Amino acid sequence: MRKRQSEILSPEFFRFRKIKLAYYSVPSVSKAKKEPILFFHANGFSALTYSPIYEDLSKAGYPVYALDFMGHGLSEATDEFHDWYFFRDQVLAFLDHLGLESVFGVGHSLGGASVLLAASNDSKKRFRKLAVLDPTVLTPFTSKLLYFVPNPLAKLADKRRAIFKNLQVVERSYRMMPMYKRWQPKSFQAYLKSAFRIRPDGQFELCLPPKIEAQIFRGLRPGHWKNYEILRQQILVLSATRSDVTPPSACRKLTKNNLESAYFRHSDGSHFFPMEDPSWVSNHIARFLSGKENQGKMKYETIS
Repeated sequence: MRKRQSEILSPEFFRFRKIKLAYYSVPSVSKAKKEPILFFHANGFSALTYSPIYEDLSKAGYPVYALDFMGHGLSEATDEFHDWYFFRDQVLAFLDHLGLESVFGVGHSLGGASVLLAASNDSKKRFRKLAVLDPTVLTPFTSKLLYFVPNPLAKLADKRRAIFKNLQVVERSYRMMPMYKRWQPKSFQAYLKSAFRIRPDGQFELCLPPKIEAQIFRGLRPGHWKNYEILRQQILVLSATRSDVTPPSACRKLTKNNLESAYFRHSDGSHFFPMEDPSWVSNHIARFLSGKENQGKMKYETIS
C-alpha cells in the first residue's frame, strides 16, 4: 500500500541563533513545477498538523517547506524571547537557510502574522505572494487593548494539561472539546502524532510546554500594523465567521494596497478551519497563487 506523504516525511534541521529548528520538505508530485511555498503554523500546533493541505498543494505542483517554530514539534524550546518579532526572525532565518530567491508565504494564526511581519522586513523582497489563514492581526484599535487587558489565551495555556497516560486518552479528551470536535480525522491524527512526544516513563506529553505557549500569547503586542501597511504584494486572507481573530475590517486593510488581493470567509468555520476543512483552504491557496482566484471582494462559502 502506498503511504501518504505525511507518513514518510523526515525532519531536517538548522540552527536559529542557538536553537535547533526542525522543518519538513514536501516535494511536488505534479509535472507542473511551480515556485515553492513556505508554510508556518499556529501557536500550540506543529508543521505536520497541516499535512492534508500540503498533500493537496503538492498535487497542484507546489513544493512545500514547513517549519516547526521554536518549541513546537521537533524544534528546541527556549523562554528567551519577548515578542512576535522572534517568530518573524525565524521565518527569515528559514528562508535564508533554504537559499530560495522567490517564494510564496503561507501561515495560520501566529504563522500568518509572522509571515506578514517577515515579508514587510525582507529587504530582498523574496515573498512574491502571501496567503494568510486567520492571521492574528486583530485590528489597529483592538490590538491597542493589549496594553490594558491581559491576553485571555495565555491564562488558558497556563492551565493546560501537559501529560497523558497515552495518545488514546489524549484523543478521547480532546475530541470532546469544542475546538477539536470538527477537525477532519486526517488533520487530528497528524496533530496527535506530531505535537506530542513519549516520555521516559512511557507517558506522553505536549511537545510545547504550556508555559512557553502562554509566553507566546503574552508576546503579542500592539504596533505590528505599521509593518502590515507597507506590504504591496498580492495577499489572500482566509478567515471564518466563527472567529474574531481577523475581522472583516482587518481583511480589508490587509488587502487594500493591491487590487489583485482577495479575501474570503468560511461561513461555518472556526479559527481552526484549516483543520476542519483543509481542502477548502488548499483550493483557495492554489487558485490564488496560480492567478485564478476571484479578487477584490469578500466571499462567504459553506463547509462541505
